[in-house]
Amino acid sequence: MGHPARAGTEKEAADQAVAPQPVAPQPAPDDGRHVPVLERLAPDGGVLGQTRLTLRDTLIGRDPEYATLVIDDATVARLHARLRQTDSNEFWLYDEGSETGTFLNHDRLGLAPRRVQHGDHIQFGRIAYRFALYLLEDLPPEPEAAVSPLPDVPDENSPSTDEPDGEQPTLPPNEEKKGEDPHDTNTPRPTTRGRPVAGVDHHSTQPERL
Repeated sequence: MGHPARAGTEKEAADQAVAPQPVAPQPAPDDGRHVPVLERLAPDGGVLGQTRLTLRDTLIGRDPEYATLVIDDATVARLHARLRQTDSNEFWLYDEGSETGTFLNHDRLGLAPRRVQHGDHIQFGRIAYRFALYLLEDLPPEPEAAVSPLPDVPDENSPSTDEPDGEQPTLPPNEEKKGEDPHDTNTPRPTTRGRPVAGVDHHSTQPERL
């Protein structure tokens, strides 16, 4: 006959051999070579833009007086949520008592924070983001806003001319300026029946008479 105490010990050892071992959480791959990013998502899942998280404590909300990541949307509270990076390079998401809620992978957060990992879906009110960790060399470029060239606005102080640039208007030979002093009395003046012609300085000389 076997010993009952010995049989019980062997059974406990067998149970311990098949019992699943707890899996230690994997640290976030942010070792100075990775960049944490929140990617703004469109309703169809496309990426509208991205925000690099450069602070250990990122405050999310609608009011720039409280938030460091400002979301201009009516469903986002003035101070809606908080994303904190710990000294062990883990990221934790907190809800700051918002009415519309903070969601992690479509589950609403309660009073306790929840850990965020690469690829997680985060939603503040109705505004959705994806949390990602990229190597610096793999970081997608930030979308650039299209810049339309401004139309040329003519200077009101500059004289307008219909002549092409670089060309000066040519006067007929009989009206060509020769560089004489306009007040020189020896310069002939056009006249008509003793009356000065329009456009001539009437006060510089006396009109010539026929």
